[in-house]
Amino acid sequence: MLLPFDSRPDRVGWTVFSVADGRPASLHGMTLTGLSQEDAERAVQGLNTLEVQLQDAARRRVLNDLGVAWLYKPDDALQRRAKGRTA
Repeated sequence: MLLPFDSRPDRVGWTVFSVADGRPASLHGMTLTGLSQEDAERAVQGLNTLEVQLQDAARRRVLNDLGVAWLYKPDDALQRRAKGRTA
């Protein structure tokens, strides 16, 4: 799975953007641009962690509805990567 958010420098700081379409991400209606590098990295880690957790919950729900949830083992390395740690 490709993590959905990343950061890049902009004219006045750093921008958090969606990897899928390259557009700046927003949180509660506020575009995540012009951030310090540290704030951008924290935002990327938080958004990616949330996305991985939501996908994990959705996958569990579908597999549970199918009666095969016991087959699912989450990818711990992916969750660590989303939190900014190496596998």
